[in-house]
Amino acid sequence: MTEVAWHRNAVRSVKYLIMLMVSPKRRLLNGVRFLLATEGRTFAAIYRAFAATSEGRNLLRTQPPSARLLADRDVLAAQPKDALGRCYLEFMEKHSFNEGVYLNLIAKLGRPVETGDRAWFRERWDCCHDLRHVLTGYGPDHLGEICLLAFRYAQTGHRGMLALVLLGLLHPHRNGEAAALPAIREAYRRGKAAELLDLLPWETGLDQPLSAHRARLNLTAPRHYTFAEFAGDYRPAPQPEANLPRG
Repeated sequence: MTEVAWHRNAVRSVKYLIMLMVSPKRRLLNGVRFLLATEGRTFAAIYRAFAATSEGRNLLRTQPPSARLLADRDVLAAQPKDALGRCYLEFMEKHSFNEGVYLNLIAKLGRPVETGDRAWFRERWDCCHDLRHVLTGYGPDHLGEICLLAFRYAQTGHRGMLALVLLGLLHPHRNGEAAALPAIREAYRRGKAAELLDLLPWETGLDQPLSAHRARLNLTAPRHYTFAEFAGDYRPAPQPEANLPRG
């Protein structure tokens, strides 16, 4: 990035951050604008990490229609109870979400133009926001969104996400700031401890239990976020072996 382009991007970032603070009704729009403007090398780093895995290389070769898989509600409804696909559908219906709204918004804002395998991965990256909610257990309430941002910042180092976490602390939470801070700190620690969510080959595992995907990602249940989605879908932590007396 040239120095002129860097300064232009910095100015846009500040503008969108200010708009985010003064226009609550357009929070999603300006939040997405801000994250795109502050993305930096985050996408490239995640793409390299994905392409370095055998499952990532296989998905790059086959390029399944990730966005369409998440939008096909008939296929999702046919998945077994407690499977990732069924849980995702339940989440979307519970909150009256439409899969296309977020993608259409990003497309209209002029997301970075990618070519080849990176173009497929960019769409995959964009369409997985609500899937990340399901995997991590964070709901779409204000604190849940901030926790997901803290989790993702821990995993990706996206500085725009950190800025939004700090900004989110300025807004009142359902149970007050005293309850929010432990949940946000825990979200950051969970992100650090977990495998990078973007590496999960979920396209081939929509019929597998959500608990199995969470176990693979090394995700344990959040203790300080009290509105967790699918709170029971975690594999129990292994119990330490008892020290039996020697005969």
